Amino acid sequence: MLGVCVLWFFVIARLFTLQIWQHELYASLAAGTHEIYKELLPRRGTVYIQDGETLFPAALNRVLYQVYADTRSLNDPEDTAVRIAPLVGMDKNEQFMLFLKLKEAKERNDPFEPIKQKITEEEKTAIEALKIKGIGFAQQPFRYYPEEEIGAATIGFFGMGSDGKAVGRYGVEGYFDATLSGEPGFIRGERDAIGAWIPLGRRSFSPAHDGADIVLTIDRTIQYELCTTLEAHRIEFEAQSAAAVVMDPKTGAIKALCSASTFDPNKYNEVESVDIYNNQAIFKAYEPGSVFKPFTMAAALDQEVVTPDTTYVDEGSRKFGNFTIRNASNKVYGEQTMTNVLEFSINTGMIFVVEKLGKEIFREYVQRFGFGTRTGVQLDTEAAGDTSSLDQKGEIYAATASFGQGVLVTPVQLAAAFSAIANRGELPRPYIVQEIRYSNGEIKKTEPSVVRRVLSDRATALIVGMLVSTVENGFYRPARVPGYYVAGKTGTAQIAEGGDYVEGATNHTFVGFAPAEDPRFVMVIKYEKPKRNFADATTAATFGTMAKFLLQYYGVAPTR
Repeated sequence: MLGVCVLWFFVIARLFTLQIWQHELYASLAAGTHEIYKELLPRRGTVYIQDGETLFPAALNRVLYQVYADTRSLNDPEDTAVRIAPLVGMDKNEQFMLFLKLKEAKERNDPFEPIKQKITEEEKTAIEALKIKGIGFAQQPFRYYPEEEIGAATIGFFGMGSDGKAVGRYGVEGYFDATLSGEPGFIRGERDAIGAWIPLGRRSFSPAHDGADIVLTIDRTIQYELCTTLEAHRIEFEAQSAAAVVMDPKTGAIKALCSASTFDPNKYNEVESVDIYNNQAIFKAYEPGSVFKPFTMAAALDQEVVTPDTTYVDEGSRKFGNFTIRNASNKVYGEQTMTNVLEFSINTGMIFVVEKLGKEIFREYVQRFGFGTRTGVQLDTEAAGDTSSLDQKGEIYAATASFGQGVLVTPVQLAAAFSAIANRGELPRPYIVQEIRYSNGEIKKTEPSVVRRVLSDRATALIVGMLVSTVENGFYRPARVPGYYVAGKTGTAQIAEGGDYVEGATNHTFVGFAPAEDPRFVMVIKYEKPKRNFADATTAATFGTMAKFLLQYYGVAPTR
């Protein structure tokens, strides 16, 4: 008797759960409406960037609506089209086409005929006020990007993949697609002979787990200023593409990351070429040219094979078998110090340095600075670059690499490597994600870390002084900021296509930091094929404009 009572107790409790607590869930299933999918599909996480003391959503979900007609209940297709069309932005021709569509749908007794997708809450309310029988609405969640073109390649977008399914693509959306997506839930059950769900039948139910929110290190103000300045200068200099990075050299946190030209991720399908999706700061490795010279010089200083005052006599060229390497513009400088080599960007002087250093040790330092491997910056489509030329036999490979030809790097790698110089010889690990906030309340924070020590304190102090002298006494007047010491270097590198260097085609780069004695930022500016001869007229100018802004933005008092 006791067993029967217990059995009835569980049956009654079960019925109460199904009929009261889960009534809406089962009512939705039985009715076959779309509402059940909200219970099973997880919410995609929001991507935030820094905005002063608060966070700003750079990628979030918005709910719009689809308006449709159940033509079984619709009385007058023509009147419906006339009344609704103006409220959803349809012109007279579109209004007439809507009437024809509704008329044909009513003739076949169609229960679901779409009228317009992605209407706003205001448009929905206006249509509801018409009280037209047979008009219904379905929610349409979609991904929204408030910043539009600003930093689009860094954020990425949520769009259709090759299999026709919506996925995160490029940037943060692509790299963290699984994290942002969450886990879908499911429900399985039994229907009776007429299609109704059997309340006490076999069933299984698992709720959806929402995607995580991701907080980036990107500073909204810096990102806006950098990206808009970069695009304006790209147009002015008639460059094919551009890239820029601002990094905190002490932590590796990326404060801004820009790629130009850009696109609006809200309209990602309207671009002329999919190449525009690629973030030039991480995707396209290139020969950096003379911005590579400080790494060669720093290695030699660290090994104590040269000092800033070591001299050599420049004769304007060096021969390696059938190849002759010359200085830019075929200049001959005569006797020069190592500081002069950087100030005047003397190619043959760098060959002198690398020969003092030795190819094997040079290759080791190139790798220790992080070149040839991905930084792991947590963005989709990051390239590793290529330093394999240093594995080949022959002195010419180290000779050309000493001044940045024959090796391939990315702007993010340059920013990280220059941060090692700005950070007293320690290479910081670049990162763009400050924390990940999971739906269960767990928060995973990124702790700044050091990849390795590359240079001694002594070598770092010497190379920083030489880079300050380079900006002060070289050809880089546009990069100077009155009241501050700036350390930096330009690079103008020939572009190889099909195995040969193209006449007149160059990449321009500037890498620098300020204030030199206590750096607040490292910045890389790069233009591809600008219609200017040398980088001091392009990237140095952009750097100078942005460096002045950053020093004011950070509230750094003048130091000179």
